[in-house]
Amino acid sequence: MKSSTKKAIGQAAVVVSGILLLWFIAHFSSDEVQSGFQYKLIDGAHVFMDRNLESAARAEIQDGLQDATVGALARLGIRSPSRPLPTAFFVTNLNYGAINSSDSFLAKKLPGAASSDFAVFRNLSLRLYANELVADTITSKDGQYVFLTANGDWRRAALHGHVHALAARNMPAQLAASMNVDTNFNEDTWFSFRFVDEAVALFVTDIQALSGRLGSMDAAARAYPAHVRDAYASESSPIAEQERLIWMATFSEPHKLSNFYQAAGDFSAFLLDRLGVDGMLGLCGSFLMGAYGSFDDLFAGLGGLDGAMTAWKGDPAVPRSGMEYQRQ
Repeated sequence: MKSSTKKAIGQAAVVVSGILLLWFIAHFSSDEVQSGFQYKLIDGAHVFMDRNLESAARAEIQDGLQDATVGALARLGIRSPSRPLPTAFFVTNLNYGAINSSDSFLAKKLPGAASSDFAVFRNLSLRLYANELVADTITSKDGQYVFLTANGDWRRAALHGHVHALAARNMPAQLAASMNVDTNFNEDTWFSFRFVDEAVALFVTDIQALSGRLGSMDAAARAYPAHVRDAYASESSPIAEQERLIWMATFSEPHKLSNFYQAAGDFSAFLLDRLGVDGMLGLCGSFLMGAYGSFDDLFAGLGGLDGAMTAWKGDPAVPRSGMEYQRQ
């Protein structure tokens, strides 16, 4: 081989090596690689998956997320609104420590996100017991972001968070104005929404699980009252145990106490008894799609919300214990 040829090959090798080195540096210093999350766009929602999750778990959740949320509602006959849906799902391992408010990859994938959103991310990442007692999830107050830890029943968590997000995202404008702390805040409206929101979220989450396990909606409806008592009213229930654990570990109460879930679950069982399965699912659908003007519209068949509350417990006052929600 001529020396000139060898020289050309050597120069080409140097150039290729240089290009590979530059690519290596650019690739491994990129926002995407430096981020704690892998990303996928699913049905218009940004889905951020913790890199610490096993690859099989990430694949299962990515493939099944739409079926566990929009699909589950469809199986109940509840049509999800085309928009707005949650903006993003954050799926993490064990806790939310992977959510870094300075993660530039998140900022890139969430263009236009307010600075307050990143304050939510920061605060959430510091909370060891952020999830609800009833599901491994928590939802931002405006319904834009659903967070879940994927080490337990992630399908239940995804659906429960999705339901809360839909209710917040699609609430009527007049109601939303009454819940805006900066303008026309009304405490009674705020408490009422949170209570109805939880009653609907518990019902939707539990009735779909029962119907799948028992094979029919009729069987699920018959089992629902006993399920509510066992799951939320018993002092030995998982949520009561979790509440005691949080008290011992943090010396502070969860954002929503077990007796709040007990009341919301009992109210949902009452509504099921009064309205029947179709009526209750219709109420849930209207609530999630924002197809109501006021709570009196939503509970018109029961004399408005006060009428429903009076028939339920003989007291029109909405239970307030454990109602602090998302003080972020």
